[in-house]
Amino acid sequence: MDRFVFSMNSEPPNLSFHPPQGSKRPTQQGWFGFRMVLWLGCFGWLNIMGCPPTPTVECDAKTACPQGKRCVEGACLCVAGYTDCNKSCVDLQTDTAHCGACGGVCKTGEACRQGVCVPICIPPQDDCGGRCVDRSNDAAHCGSCNNACAPTTRCQRSLCVSPCPAEQLFCGGLCIDPKSRRTHCGTCGNTCEIGKSCANGDCVAACPPDATDLCEGGCVDLQSNPLHCGGCNKACPSGLLCNKGRCACPSDRLECGGNCIDPQADAQHCGKCNSACPSGQVCAVGVCVASCPSASSTNCSGGCFDLQSANAHCGICGNTCTAGQVCVAGRCSCPPQTTLCNGLCVDLQRDVLHCGLCQNRCAGGNVCAAGRCVATCPQDTPSACLGGCFDLLQTARHCGICNNACPRGATCQNGRCVAP
Repeated sequence: MDRFVFSMNSEPPNLSFHPPQGSKRPTQQGWFGFRMVLWLGCFGWLNIMGCPPTPTVECDAKTACPQGKRCVEGACLCVAGYTDCNKSCVDLQTDTAHCGACGGVCKTGEACRQGVCVPICIPPQDDCGGRCVDRSNDAAHCGSCNNACAPTTRCQRSLCVSPCPAEQLFCGGLCIDPKSRRTHCGTCGNTCEIGKSCANGDCVAACPPDATDLCEGGCVDLQSNPLHCGGCNKACPSGLLCNKGRCACPSDRLECGGNCIDPQADAQHCGKCNSACPSGQVCAVGVCVASCPSASSTNCSGGCFDLQSANAHCGICGNTCTAGQVCVAGRCSCPPQTTLCNGLCVDLQRDVLHCGLCQNRCAGGNVCAAGRCVATCPQDTPSACLGGCFDLLQTARHCGICNNACPRGATCQNGRCVAP
């Protein structure tokens, strides 16, 4: 055998063979069998070395893809927004078995949101950074996620407010007067140096005329300061005011057994002290009745209140407005001409700690007049009271003299309180 000639056609390969001279030529049948064996061997060799198998067709005009998939060049692929996980099309943004990635399983009690496993919160709680919180009272998420209240305030009905009475600040767990507290002068933690006292929120060498009494390094008026009423550290009970050196109830309250009560809605003192309503009755406008008389009043602990305007039950029973706030349309808010600053309702026109804007404290003995820090009070508001400039002839809070507050509803006319 000296050569082969080989070609591949649709028929078995054409094989030509030239035997050595003098030898016998094979028969026609023998040549045919030999050519077939050789052709089949070559075909198997090509298939092993890389002849591609016939592709599998998953879909065509007659065969549709399963729901959630679409046909692309004969293959069923996931629609946009879905990912193939173990031959199933899933949304990695919401699927708890494949959250964020195939096989990312959320724990029991968790949901998949935007590809992250988060806890399932039960109202009124909401998810804030992977934690279930009640944004109506959570100090770190007050009203909205990550809205943290200052250390001087607490979260109440989604608002950061002071838990203290008006003009007092919450410092180190205590309600203090920042205008006269030497260790918290003007703001929490600001301590006056030795030899100076705290007056109107500023460290001074001598007390001013409107606060001449010195109590623990603070300049106060013992006739009107509820924390030092009639003497240093003689604090009035909660809800009582200091009037002429004595603790007293506000004008719309009645003192019964050392407590200030509302005789219009107190079931134990309905109309007067120790006049309790019979079992099953409530107190409405100072009279015991079977039920609250109008649709606008609600029974709260045996008394009838308008939840839209009652400071002690604002919006819901038991929700008390603090820090000088009043109840308007069922929500605690600052009275007109005042602004909420650091949890307190203040008058930016006259407050020495918030003069003109929140946290703008007048220093160096200056006072606040018309929202500006000045050395002396102007002629239209000539009297300085607690660091603010007032007209004592017509200011209900300082009527006639500093700190002489008129009863609720009364006005100050020519320096005298006049009932409505």
